[in-house]
Amino acid sequence: MKHQSLQHILILILTAMLFATACQPPPQQTAPTTRQGEAASRERTIGIRGGSLVYRVTSPPKTFNYLMAAEEASLTVAFYLMGGRLVEFDHDGQRYVPALAETWHLGDDGRTLDLILRDGLKFSDGQPLTSDDVLFTLRAIYDERTASPLFKDAMTISGRQIEVSAQDPRRLRFVFPEFVATPENYLSNIAVLPRHVLAEDFNKGKLRDAYGVTYGRETHAIPIFLSADKASGLDYLLSK
Repeated sequence: MKHQSLQHILILILTAMLFATACQPPPQQTAPTTRQGEAASRERTIGIRGGSLVYRVTSPPKTFNYLMAAEEASLTVAFYLMGGRLVEFDHDGQRYVPALAETWHLGDDGRTLDLILRDGLKFSDGQPLTSDDVLFTLRAIYDERTASPLFKDAMTISGRQIEVSAQDPRRLRFVFPEFVATPENYLSNIAVLPRHVLAEDFNKGKLRDAYGVTYGRETHAIPIFLSADKASGLDYLLSK
């Protein structure tokens, strides 16, 4: 009972963190200090294949399915390290920047947002990433059978869901249930899932079991990493 109570408290804390991110006002633009100015002026370069990244977490992740993350390790690995999000937050410039989304525009009503995905996006298995995958991801987030412990609440506004429709493979329209000052707070919570890989699990109501640490298939089609395999002990190898 005590363990369940502590787990419940942790879920509430993680949910509050995601919800706070979604509800926070846009960052204030202030004059940078010398160090901030140097950071903001750092040259950005295009990444290349290869290399390694070592990231230490306090405990092993329980899932590579970010929708089912209910503790810090799974959220860190599955969402922040493995996920490809529509927008990212640039900590140097203290602003949201394009990621999978190339551009987005919030209408005068403060509720309707038109978004264009980058051209030529592909999952790591070579399949194209399109607006259909974004639609699928939102369906998965809100799905009652999946019952995401963190993201369903984080993507709900006053008890209502965000509506999304696709105009073509690159263009989407989001309609928020009420006025939002900073829609990027919600867009940054969307790590796009591969419909062509997970649709079968979703249709069977088994999406919550996908990408588990003992999942029978590689976690193909993550935008960043191709597979997440247990190497030995508590070490996991993320490879592209």
